[in-house]
Amino acid sequence: MTNVAFSFATALVFLANIGNVGAVATFLQSHSDVVHKVRVACIGDSITEGLGLANPIVQSYPAQLVEALPLHSYEVVNFGRGWSTVMPPLPSYPKESIAYATTPQFSTVLAWRPNIAIIILGTNDARDSWDGTRLYQFESHYIALIKSLQSLPQPPRILIGKPPPFYNPWGAMRINASSIPAGTINGTVLNTILPRLIDKIATDSHLPPPIDLFTLFASHCPNFNHCDWMDYGGLHPNAQGHLEIARAVEAAIKIDAKLAKNAR
Repeated sequence: MTNVAFSFATALVFLANIGNVGAVATFLQSHSDVVHKVRVACIGDSITEGLGLANPIVQSYPAQLVEALPLHSYEVVNFGRGWSTVMPPLPSYPKESIAYATTPQFSTVLAWRPNIAIIILGTNDARDSWDGTRLYQFESHYIALIKSLQSLPQPPRILIGKPPPFYNPWGAMRINASSIPAGTINGTVLNTILPRLIDKIATDSHLPPPIDLFTLFASHCPNFNHCDWMDYGGLHPNAQGHLEIARAVEAAIKIDAKLAKNAR
């Protein structure tokens, strides 16, 4: 990443983190040369943020996407927020959990008015058991998030992604389900329910097919107890995993650009 691109993205993310939307608007107006590039907002949780990486500024998938796309044409900014959920968190969730739509990061995304929005969310929602009510709430809140972007004066192209699987390092152990604390990641929800539900959300929102990170990882590591693209906790990709995500996102952006051009 060049110094100019690095300083722009870093300053914008800093303003997002402190929640100063007015400062964001002023900052964007003073950097119109950068704003006129194709603006790519990477929306997500700690996976997007790059939690667990030795150097997220260089190794996270948004940072690696910067290297993959033409620098003179694209500006990629990482708007990942750790512990983000789609739905309002339940009381059993970790206290740090927060619905992404209520974060300063999302307010900054809307102020930035991206041309392309990449959304990878859902991992932190996959906690406890799910019933029909939880399915409906996840879908309705995700669609509301999408509509917030679609309601911008110049709506961005929106590409949503299926999160990578949960590689449970304790999956081979015999653990009584009743002993699992409330608020724990539910592998069945993340690995079985969410991939199908995100397909439905994309269809219902008239979006392109999701970026299928689930299948990308599952094809490489079909045993959900371990993957060499993930860290020990089984939820956060390592540097190689982020590189694979960046490649998949880059391919999706290019395919979507061709589809949008052909649709004109």
